[in-house]
Amino acid sequence: MRRGQRYMLFNTAVSAICADCAAIIANIQDKLAALNKFAKDSCNATYEFFCKTGWVHLRSLLRK
Repeated sequence: MRRGQRYMLFNTAVSAICADCAAIIANIQDKLAALNKFAKDSCNATYEFFCKTGWVHLRSLLRK
C-alpha cells in the first residue's frame, strides 16, 4: 500500500468515527504545510541574499 493510499484510508476512517476530529487534523495539516513552505522559502531567500551580496564567494575563499 502506498503512502497516499494509507493517508486516504486513515482520513476516511477518522471521518467516519469523528468528523470534527478529521476537520481538526486537516486544519493542522494545512498549517504544517504552510509552515514548511515558509521555512523553505526563507532558506531560499537567505541563500539568494548571500549570493547577491557576495557572502557565498567570501565563505568559499575563507575555506581555502
